[in-house]
Amino acid sequence: STFPTDAIFSNFMNGYAVYSGTSQAAPYISKVLAILKGLDNSKQTQDYLRILLESSNASIKNEKFLNAQNALTHLSS
Repeated sequence: STFPTDAIFSNFMNGYAVYSGTSQAAPYISKVLAILKGLDNSKQTQDYLRILLESSNASIKNEKFLNAQNALTHLSS
């Protein structure tokens, strides 16, 4: 897996619940990608993917966790 899809803390009814699946992770990744492209839209798609992957935090089970702050740092480097 490239980005975490297990145990995403989400709003649910009048509280919160934990869900799994790519549909839970996609909004977070899309939001960070939109910010990166808004700050610098001169890159190719594969450049943004590389930035997201290289700036992610490693975890167990060969998954990576999105790190928006690291992605912004990688954008300017």
